[in-house]
Amino acid sequence: MRETQHIEFKSNFDDRVIETLTAFANTKGGRDMDTNRDPVTPQATPQATPQVMELLKILDGEMNRAEIQEILKLNDRENFRRNYIQPALKLEFIELVYPDNPSHPQQKYRRTKKAVEFLENNKFEKVAKL
Repeated sequence: MRETQHIEFKSNFDDRVIETLTAFANTKGGRDMDTNRDPVTPQATPQATPQVMELLKILDGEMNRAEIQEILKLNDRENFRRNYIQPALKLEFIELVYPDNPSHPQQKYRRTKKAVEFLENNKFEKVAKL
């Protein structure tokens, strides 16, 4: 292998080269290479998927799985659980009415205060029920 316009060989690795390589190799962020700024910090605002946003927009008070799925026009329970309920629970945007018994026959979901604040801060409008 030889040097070209695209490849440059380094005779030694100083701190700047190591920082640059580390930043490129780190898939979870890396250090900001501009030494005049602070290192990159995790985002303070949670990232909600489009599915979680849909769920939050239509959730009105306490609603059970069937009611939510009907409004969202979703038939597949597993898809609903995996892509809507679990991510919203993980983000703490929804909570169970019966948290000690997740499989309670009358289980319902409701928005948390965190979800309400998130929606207000992001200026999302509530979708009217059909």
